Amino acid sequence: MNFGPEKSQLFRFSVLKNTDYKPVFKPVPEKHKCIIFVLPFRTIIKPPRILFNKNEAYEYSPVVKQITNDIITNLGGNIDLGVHWRYNKGDWSHRCSATSSKQPPECKMMSKLNYKKVAEKLCQISKTATGGKNIYIAAPLSEIRIIEQVASNATSGIKIFNSNQMMQYASDKYGACSWFQDYEGEIISLVEQAIMSQVKEFLPWPTSSWSSRINDYRQKIHKWGSSNNLMQVFSESLNE
Repeated sequence: MNFGPEKSQLFRFSVLKNTDYKPVFKPVPEKHKCIIFVLPFRTIIKPPRILFNKNEAYEYSPVVKQITNDIITNLGGNIDLGVHWRYNKGDWSHRCSATSSKQPPECKMMSKLNYKKVAEKLCQISKTATGGKNIYIAAPLSEIRIIEQVASNATSGIKIFNSNQMMQYASDKYGACSWFQDYEGEIISLVEQAIMSQVKEFLPWPTSSWSSRINDYRQKIHKWGSSNNLMQVFSESLNE
C-alpha cells in the first residue's frame, strides 16, 4: 500500500497479524493476513497496548502539527481557550428524541440559549483562566451561524474563532495538495484536536469521545482538567 511521501507523513500506522488482532476485536476472516490501523484512534479513548505504544498512538503526525501551528499563527497566535461545541441538528440532536428521562441535560438547554450570554461567559472564563486570550470553538459546520452569533458578542477585546475560519485558511493554503484533497475531513478533525490539545484551558463536551481523546492527550503532556464547565456556561446563559 503506497500512500506517497506526503500522505505517509499524515497518519501513523500499526500493522498486526490476524492472530494478534483476534484477542482485541471480533474475529476477521482467515483470508485476511493482517490488519492496518490508522493512528491516532480518534474514537478509541484508551487503545489496547497490544496494538501499539500508547504514547506514539496519541501523538499527532508532523503534518498535522505543522498545519496546526500555521493556523494558530494565521489567527494571531493568541488562542488559549478551546471549546468543543458538539451539538448539531440532525446528528447529535437525535439523542434528544429519546424519552425525557434518558435525554442528556444539554437537550433542554440548547433551544433556550442566549448566545450573547454564552459569549460573555466564555470571555469571562478567558479573562480569569488565560488573562484574556482569544477563544477557539470547534463545532460542526452545520452550526456555523450559531457559532458566529456567539463570536459576534465577544467582549473585552477577546476574539472568538471557529471551524469555518480554520477550514478557509487550510483550503486556501493546502487545497492543491493531494493528501489534503483525499483526507480533508480527517485532517480538519485532527487539526482541531491538536488546537484543543495545546490551549491553556479546554472546555470539553460531555460524553464525547472526541473531547475525551483530547483530555487524555492533555494529561499525557501535563495539561490538567479545567475547573470550568461548558454545561455550567450553558445553564447560566438561558433566556429568561
